[in-house]
Amino acid sequence: MLPVPIVLREVAAWFQTTQYNQHGVGLFRAYVEYWLTQQDLGDFEELLLDSLYDGNALLLLDGLDEVPLVDDVLGRIKAMIEDLPRAYPQSTILVTCRVLSYQDRRWQLDESAWANFELDKLNQEQIDGFIEAWHSQLAVVNAVKNPEILNAKLSQAVRRSDLIRLARNPLLLTVMALVHTHKGALPDARAVLYEDVVDLLLWRWDAIRHSDTRGNETTWRQLLQEADLTDDDVKETLWRLAYDAHAKASTQEDSETTADVAEQELLEGLRMLYPEANEHKPDSLKWAASLIEIIKLRAGLLVESRPLVYTFPHRTFQEYLAGCHLSQHPDFAPKSVKLAKQGAYWREAIRLAVGRLVHYNRDIDKSLILVSELCPTGVPDEADESGWRQVGLAGECLLEIGVARAARRHTTGRELVERVPDRLSVAITIDALEPRERVEIGNVLSRIGDPRDLDEMIPIRADTFTMGTSDAEEEEAVRSQMSVESFTFGEDRVRSWIKDEKPQHTVKLADFSIAKYPVTNGQYEAFVNATDHKPPQHWQGKTVPLELRNHPVVYVSWHDAVAYCTWLTVTKGAEDGKLYRLPSEAEWEMAARGTDKRLYPWGNEFDATKCNASETAINGTSTVGLFLQGASPFGCLDMAGNVDEWCSTERRDYPHKADDGRESMSGEGRCVLRGGAFLDPRDLVRCASRLSIDTDFMSSHIGFRCASPGC
Repeated sequence: MLPVPIVLREVAAWFQTTQYNQHGVGLFRAYVEYWLTQQDLGDFEELLLDSLYDGNALLLLDGLDEVPLVDDVLGRIKAMIEDLPRAYPQSTILVTCRVLSYQDRRWQLDESAWANFELDKLNQEQIDGFIEAWHSQLAVVNAVKNPEILNAKLSQAVRRSDLIRLARNPLLLTVMALVHTHKGALPDARAVLYEDVVDLLLWRWDAIRHSDTRGNETTWRQLLQEADLTDDDVKETLWRLAYDAHAKASTQEDSETTADVAEQELLEGLRMLYPEANEHKPDSLKWAASLIEIIKLRAGLLVESRPLVYTFPHRTFQEYLAGCHLSQHPDFAPKSVKLAKQGAYWREAIRLAVGRLVHYNRDIDKSLILVSELCPTGVPDEADESGWRQVGLAGECLLEIGVARAARRHTTGRELVERVPDRLSVAITIDALEPRERVEIGNVLSRIGDPRDLDEMIPIRADTFTMGTSDAEEEEAVRSQMSVESFTFGEDRVRSWIKDEKPQHTVKLADFSIAKYPVTNGQYEAFVNATDHKPPQHWQGKTVPLELRNHPVVYVSWHDAVAYCTWLTVTKGAEDGKLYRLPSEAEWEMAARGTDKRLYPWGNEFDATKCNASETAINGTSTVGLFLQGASPFGCLDMAGNVDEWCSTERRDYPHKADDGRESMSGEGRCVLRGGAFLDPRDLVRCASRLSIDTDFMSSHIGFRCASPGC
């Protein structure tokens, strides 16, 4: 259909200025004639109106709430709109209005004739569709080249955890697309991106023409020039308003909710910008009120959420603007530490304040002082939740500064680049913090650089252990699972899992060593780059996303795991004389449960705080070694949950016999997976639980760890 976009505010301004007295569809046709003539498209009028009549046009009437409430102006506009379906019954007509305004009956259309819809947040598919359409249209007008490459870059950029929430808002996705088009990329530094978006949102106000009761028009830019001000002056006022609003709303639980700014506060803040502003100078109030009228007309850095109350378009902008104000505080570091002790509420604002100091003020020293105060030389007590949370925030702030930039900044910077990762590697294991918090700290550690020895091997001496599940353990497992309120599988399903674990029997093993951790993305990356092996599908080419470097590698088949072990034997084995391979199923179970027949690596009772299982609700892989309290008797970590791990063993019934061909390493048929994954319930992360699958299979929850013969 032919799109026909009509801005209703401009229709109102036209008939007010010209004193045109036509009503209904006559008013619409007269405006269309004027509108086309102004654009030297007068010859197009007949075709456009015929398209509307024949149903081949989409009539878009934009901004009903931008029509001024002056005399009968809104009434005439509404009467015109109500008349259009009768004149053009075959055409689709869409009228837009802000949700808040449409709650007022003065703005509402006849509900028997007009269906009401409210814009939802965009999902991932819609975001990708918008981005593709955006670049396709720019390519049509020769504004960009290689739209496919730009599509891929922007789609990947908006998937960043700190941006995806913004991208679900059509307005904010549009301004991110504008930034990306202008600069060819979204800035890596969030503070830079938010500042770019802030400027674009200010520009939205600049595009509005406001009419007073006499029909006199003015613009945002004209009002600022009248007071000899710039956008930066307005931004500083918004910084303070955001900071005050954020402080007042610090008791709110919802991390997405924005704080309220009363119109009186906004009016007073803007009025004080006016030269020699005071309560006896009426021009300052009139000037500030005109700015507010423009703010009401177009969503920008403030949105009228209900009469006389404003919010920021997203919580992130409230936090960024509050951070801008915080960055100007003369005692920035002590003030930020004090706010940090209040809990997670100020965390983002503090991080963004650091980003602004570094990327706009070029003040690295101020930020390093803050990192040093958050992560002092003394180690917090293990039970000091607040102290360890501040260590986590120190890592986030160091990322905002940039590790390389900090390391170049004299002795203090170099000390912090060493101290902070060491503290983070301890913080991820502190039981006083919730698993979800430790996951986030682990991701920060991954991006900074994990100092732990992730190649560490655990020696296990020859011994006999009990393998599999007894009848009594089966009944206990069934009872335990069926008592879980959220459990969705039936008893028969549980028993079918456990059937493969029987009969319980004893197995004697020779000396062997097994990796303390599953193989991480960072370790696997070295293999991929050295051998040109195909990388996992969730990587960015041959590069691991930084926040996943210390997570278990996934999307690897049994053959991929074997190839890694072979490569490790050639490289590392050349130094230590070891042969690296996958552990057998029996070796894996021995390393997980020891010789006392325990059900889980840590004991006989399930505990969601000691592993990454479905009950832990992490819903994805996590940094290896996060659950120190879930260690096996030998000190192996992540042997319950996180990822299913490939073993060398082909799927065969019990009892386990190493010489019956199950250890042939032929790679045909199905091989065993052990340990359960982040998506598995408690029963599937037991030490004895076993799964088998085709050796070519790969998934988001399948990884592996290495073993070697001998100690």
